[in-house]
Amino acid sequence: MVAPVALALDQERRVSDQVAALTEVARDEGDYLSEQFVQWFLKEQVEEVASMSSLLAVVQRSSDNPMQIEDYLVREHSSEGGADPTAPPAAGGAL
Repeated sequence: MVAPVALALDQERRVSDQVAALTEVARDEGDYLSEQFVQWFLKEQVEEVASMSSLLAVVQRSSDNPMQIEDYLVREHSSEGGADPTAPPAAGGAL
């Protein structure tokens, strides 16, 4: 059970690095609108890495009792609200 969550955390870290690289390109090019746009994705990646890191810690501690993992997921993720109002619109969606 640990391996898939560790893999997911690695994936989130890679995505964070990729988004940071996009931010750097935008800044180097003087494209301040794109840099501002990418800032939201950086904020989201910080949250995703933190969330996945916490889940990995829970999975490592609870490998002998998977119900504790389920309890954690229900407790931590059942109160998530709707869409983030600061999120950019979906590609191809109506503005």
